[in-house]
Amino acid sequence: MPAFSRWIRSLETTEIALAGLFVTVTIAAIYFFQLLSMQDTVTAMEKQTRLSVRPWVGLDEGLNAIQTTALVIDKDGNAGLNYIIHAKNYSNTPAASVWATAQLVVADDLNTVYKQQDSGCTDAMIGKPDIGMVLFQGRDREFVSYPSTTKIDIKHENSMIGVWMAGCIAYRDQFNYLCRTKFIWGYQDDAGHGVTLQAPVPAQTIMGHFVPTASGNAIDTCQIPKYNYGEGIYKKTPKNPN
Repeated sequence: MPAFSRWIRSLETTEIALAGLFVTVTIAAIYFFQLLSMQDTVTAMEKQTRLSVRPWVGLDEGLNAIQTTALVIDKDGNAGLNYIIHAKNYSNTPAASVWATAQLVVADDLNTVYKQQDSGCTDAMIGKPDIGMVLFQGRDREFVSYPSTTKIDIKHENSMIGVWMAGCIAYRDQFNYLCRTKFIWGYQDDAGHGVTLQAPVPAQTIMGHFVPTASGNAIDTCQIPKYNYGEGIYKKTPKNPN
């Protein structure tokens, strides 16, 4: 009987130990998931704080935001002009690495315009750490570009051909995230009529100006992380490439 009593007491002790272990593991799991939840909350708060103080840069107000020379089309279907972009910081926060670019597009298909816009708004073209200017809050800046030339793009028979400037303004916030404001403006003649062409397009010079359109205008969420040279995606690039 004494041996049996000792066995019973030993069994009770084991059960108590197992119960204690179970409670400990349960409490640890609860704390772990609470910690994960807190980390998610902190991350979300950091994101909201960053976005609340992000800069907002876009084309300047008015029709002079994009100024160009006359549109010149030669006998081979090449079109070209010179342009100037005026960008403005509408926020209360300075923007860094500000750069504006645009591409003249003469085409009969809006998808062609979007493709040209996308190709000009990649990291290969804009948003690099050592390219661009600082634009302080409430200020505007003029970006002078080289001439923009293109080949008239015709995808459909007997279609109307439009003239656009498709581009974007890239800039970085104080946390090195890339932000972009995209735009597509259409060409009007001096009488205020939209310029449309039809193939075959003869050589000519068209006086006019660009105006806002309802397509291709967007502001991204400023969520693309950017790095300095020697870090992140630029890890293999020397910190001072110059």
